[in-house]
Amino acid sequence: MGKAKSKTFTVTAKEWAEIHVKGVEASVMAVEQDPRAYTGLKRIVNYALTTSIDIDEWIEAANQVTMYLDRLSKVAKGTYFYHPLKNISPNIYGKANTFRARCRELSELFEELDKHIAT
Repeated sequence: MGKAKSKTFTVTAKEWAEIHVKGVEASVMAVEQDPRAYTGLKRIVNYALTTSIDIDEWIEAANQVTMYLDRLSKVAKGTYFYHPLKNISPNIYGKANTFRARCRELSELFEELDKHIAT
């Protein structure tokens, strides 16, 4: 048996910037179409970052975050809400010891999206 070849591709800085812009645009569209989901997501992420969550509570919090991410990721193709969903969901890859870090990443995403939503 031969070695499996991994598929690689090269993306230029210009192409990466275009991909990023499309992701932001899709995410903003999702937020505009379901603002309640975005508000709920921000509320729970902020709670997770500012409150000590007991190990027994993280699954409930992660499931709530996952629910909102799922709603937002389904509104528009190519949003930035899909991949965090997989990394936070306890049913996929989510783990208690990475939950707060994943919430911090979402908080950074919120900062970027809020700049575009306000304009």
